[in-house]
Amino acid sequence: GPMGSSLSTRPTVLLTATEPFGGQALSPAALRQRFGCTPSEARLVQLIAEGQPLQQAAVVLGITYSSARSCLKIVFDKTGARSQAQLVARVHQPGMRTARLL
Repeated sequence: GPMGSSLSTRPTVLLTATEPFGGQALSPAALRQRFGCTPSEARLVQLIAEGQPLQQAAVVLGITYSSARSCLKIVFDKTGARSQAQLVARVHQPGMRTARLL
């Protein structure tokens, strides 16, 4: 009918929010082994994957924002990621998490 045809021409977006990784922590050792990250790079990746903005991650690590950006660019090269979102997706692949302690 007329209603069905008008709905099919309108762009529609469905957005859902979930916690797909169950709150499990990333393993810095796995990041070092799989991507060749240094311990500092692995910690930065861990903070970003936990949802910390880069500026806050820099504060937590005790480094400047500029240093954090430089480190992130190196991590992008090592992982093949082009964005923080891609980086997070790559480090949440199977085998990249540690078991959650109960």
